[in-house]
Amino acid sequence: KILQIARQFYPSVAGVERFVQDLSRHLIRRGHQVSVVTLNRCFYMDGVLPSEDVVEGVQVYRIPYWGQQRFFLAPSVLKFVGDYDLLHVHNIDFFLDFLSLTKWWHHKPIVLSTHGGFFHTKTLALLKKLYFNFMTRMTIRGAEVVLAVSEHDQELFSHITDKVLQINNGIDFSGFSDISKNPIPGLLVYVGRLASNKRVDNLIKALPFVRDKYSEARLVVVGADFEGIRSDLEELAGRLGVSSIVTFTGAVSREGLRECLARAHLFLSASEYEAFGISVLEAMASGTVPVVNDISPLRGFVRQDVTGFLTDFSKPEMAARVIVEALTLDHEVLRTIGKRAQEEARKYAWENVVLHFEQVYESVLSQSGGKRGTT
Repeated sequence: KILQIARQFYPSVAGVERFVQDLSRHLIRRGHQVSVVTLNRCFYMDGVLPSEDVVEGVQVYRIPYWGQQRFFLAPSVLKFVGDYDLLHVHNIDFFLDFLSLTKWWHHKPIVLSTHGGFFHTKTLALLKKLYFNFMTRMTIRGAEVVLAVSEHDQELFSHITDKVLQINNGIDFSGFSDISKNPIPGLLVYVGRLASNKRVDNLIKALPFVRDKYSEARLVVVGADFEGIRSDLEELAGRLGVSSIVTFTGAVSREGLRECLARAHLFLSASEYEAFGISVLEAMASGTVPVVNDISPLRGFVRQDVTGFLTDFSKPEMAARVIVEALTLDHEVLRTIGKRAQEEARKYAWENVVLHFEQVYESVLSQSGGKRGTT
């Protein structure tokens, strides 16, 4: 019996939330009992959510909290740990600190998934580094194993613990690989949150230079506005004279996402920080060629001229040249790169990745004496 603990979950839709949901579903399919404990409010939505729910077959418990996104208190999580064999905590936040410090009471083995830590933006950078190097260094000792979602995370967390093991995130490969591609020439698609670290502004800044060389170019931005920055991005597009060729869809359904990827000529990401890059891999699974910012986590699967293209989106003209180069490739050449991208994405199919998590759970439980569901 496994309890997944994450500060945000459905109906919030972002990388960690989707990861926890997909991991839980695949564990249940393999015969495990899995529940999720999360906070009872989504940070970017109004209203209190029901205290209990079932999401795609996963039992969800939502608990009250005090505080805000990064710094919150939710001690009632302790009410739920007793019936489970293992606690899988996602991210370094109150839940890790509290459950580590109260381990003398609940005696449950803890597995931690890193998800990039809290370094996605430069906000409060000094405070974050101090917290990470002192508080997190102390409380991470309570985890039996620390699962890094990328080489970047493995390197980062190895500075404060010797318990790090890398297991890459999984994706719903079959849910994207069956998309029938029918790309619209020049259609550039971004999928992800509207958040400052995603640097959608740099995509927009590159667009005028792309349009100069490829007149059919237009950008579709798919994703919820997590930080209230859409109006600023729309204003930027207006100032640059490209508002007529930039579309913001907001959050879309699964079918809506599949349709966007089916029509996409290229997938773009200018993100300056990613824990992993699930949306990039999902696009690759559909056979869509990615042009992404050259950052460490994405280099793990986007290889220049092989499975996609890397560039520096902080330099709009440079990024535009790479986008135009990809847009003007011979159809068969682009299709070949898309096929290679799809095969690369296949390595991250949940059907394969979930086995690694099972092995970790079994190892942790055997080392902890196999104690089951008691406090």
